[in-house]
Amino acid sequence: MSDLLSEIEERLANATPGPWDWVPSAVEGGSHVLGVVGESGFPVLRTSPYAPPRQRDAEFIAHARTDVPRLVKALEAVLEDHKPRTHATHTGCRECGQLWPCNTQRAIEAALTTDTKGDKR
Repeated sequence: MSDLLSEIEERLANATPGPWDWVPSAVEGGSHVLGVVGESGFPVLRTSPYAPPRQRDAEFIAHARTDVPRLVKALEAVLEDHKPRTHATHTGCRECGQLWPCNTQRAIEAALTTDTKGDKR
C-alpha cells in the first residue's frame, strides 16, 4: 500500500506546481487552456477549440493539483496513527487497540487496492 502512496506522491512531485486554474474562453490560437502557466511559460493542458472541456471537469482537474496533496497528507497521518504495536500476547493497532491489521488499516488498504469498478488493482 505504501508503494501506491509513493507513486501518487511521485506524480505530484513531477506535476507543474499549483495551484492550477482554467480559462473557459478560447485563447492561444483557438485552444482552451487548463492549468497554470508555470515557470516553464506553458499551460498544463490545452484542448481543441472543437472539444472544449466541460467546466465541471476542468475545475475538477484544476483543483486536483491542490486537493490530492492534502488528501495524501491526511491519509498518511491516519496510517501513521494506525501502525502495529506488539504486545506480549498479540500484535495490535497502537491507536485503536484492535488486532492487527485493524479495521482502519484494512479499509484504507481495500480502498487503495480496488479501482472504482470494484476490481482489485
